[in-house]
Amino acid sequence: MVQIDIKVTFSLITVLLLVLNSCRDESKSNKQRFNTFTQKTFEVDTSLMCRFRLDGIILCYTTITDLKKMGFQPIYMPKPYLEKDITEITKGSGQNWKYYLDKKKNIIFKTAEDNELITSIIIYDNFSGTLNGFLIKNLSKTKMKLIESHFKELRWGIRGNLDYWIYSDEEIDFYTKLITATPEYPFNKEIYGERSPSFAIINCFCSRIYGEQLIMKDTNACKPMYAPLEDNHLNYYFRKPKTDIISTITGIMSAFKIVPKEEIRIGKWVTYNPDHTIKSIKYYNHGQLVEVTKE
Repeated sequence: MVQIDIKVTFSLITVLLLVLNSCRDESKSNKQRFNTFTQKTFEVDTSLMCRFRLDGIILCYTTITDLKKMGFQPIYMPKPYLEKDITEITKGSGQNWKYYLDKKKNIIFKTAEDNELITSIIIYDNFSGTLNGFLIKNLSKTKMKLIESHFKELRWGIRGNLDYWIYSDEEIDFYTKLITATPEYPFNKEIYGERSPSFAIINCFCSRIYGEQLIMKDTNACKPMYAPLEDNHLNYYFRKPKTDIISTITGIMSAFKIVPKEEIRIGKWVTYNPDHTIKSIKYYNHGQLVEVTKE
């Protein structure tokens, strides 16, 4: 029969209690350090949102998930579109885009490759719907002079080598095919007023809402993707150079012109689902996950 040394047992229990107490103190320390970090909030300036509303769609807020709930039937298109002019005009530079088609309504929705936010809407052919209170019964039969009477702040112009006169501003474009038999200049408003647009595009830059904001020194913040507009929470983070061997070699090979960085999260970090419900709430101290209240 093995006899247990009482002194040894007592020593082991003491060490175990010290370790547990240390972990508990560390946890308290982490939370205490978190509590000393105050995060600012961000009220979305609605003037930054696209002022054009098409059938209740809010650019840079409405998602593909929202569209389906609203009764639209957006189908992902592997290729932008079958019509060359629309494809050439809508393709963006420096970013990959995804396109969804509602064939029944003659609408194309454009999103960034990595999220569901609607950044652009294209209407064409016999589209019918409501744009800022203006009822479009059939786009291909709606005369430009009627569109002009409702959207008086827009202006006519030509861009580059496009074969269109465009009635537009920074957020919306109505494309009307050039009449080859009519001199390009001077612009004949009466003739083009009797024509109908081939298609129209509504655009918005989502970085106005979700873009990175420099808060202090190297600390940045941004509104969580898909967050409700009235939610003013900001996620905080900063970036620091990666120290792994591959990143170090990359920096040396580029004479430190390219320095891979990692994102270090700070404080309360909230993520949302495409239907604007909370996905998770986490708390970070200098990139270290301290607590999770929802997952």
